[in-house]
Amino acid sequence: MKILSVEQIREVDRYTIDHQKILSHDLMERAAASCCSWLEEHLAKDQSISIFCGPGNNGGDGLAMARILIKSGYKVKVFTIGVFPDHSIDFGKNLKLLQETDANALAIINSESDFPHVPSGSIIIDALFGTGLSRPVEGLMSGLINYLNDTDTNIISVDIPSGLFADSLPENNVSIIRASHTLSFQLPKFSFLFPSTNQYVGEWHLLNIGLDKKFIDSLSTDKYYTTLG
Repeated sequence: MKILSVEQIREVDRYTIDHQKILSHDLMERAAASCCSWLEEHLAKDQSISIFCGPGNNGGDGLAMARILIKSGYKVKVFTIGVFPDHSIDFGKNLKLLQETDANALAIINSESDFPHVPSGSIIIDALFGTGLSRPVEGLMSGLINYLNDTDTNIISVDIPSGLFADSLPENNVSIIRASHTLSFQLPKFSFLFPSTNQYVGEWHLLNIGLDKKFIDSLSTDKYYTTLG
């Protein structure tokens, strides 16, 4: 199995959108649906779920997941971060759809005083930052990551633990989500494959979201993930 760089993953996304004649929002919907299918196989309906969404497409995935899970009968609370002036287009679309589904499920975090109490035994979904992160997390988001790591709950990360870079290993004393499980879209990330990052990634799972396999096969890489057998 190939290990692709972040830029190559973006190329695969663009190629899939262009050649399957779908919208980027449709691909996000696929990703969210795949995550929700995994969650529904592993979570009881009476477990409360807290989803933390950043302003980019990873956060858009989280918003779409919230809408799907609410419609499936799960108790879901969504926390978005209000300190960012801009958000991605698909984040905005999914925010509107979630508001139409259940506006009461949404809460905004503007400061550390807004960090919510997360009940023991509930589930945290980490959709703060995806593979587009290019620098260490700072400020309020860093504080939120550290706060969530200190809760007595299992954390499930969407695509990659927030704060972890896909193509390189982390430095010391940076804020990175410590996930129990990571739901990665179609391919593993390079940074998943090292003992030093296991504390962040936990057990990782590959979810098929229909990315174009022929285009993936055409890309060159010197990194592969192999298994015995």
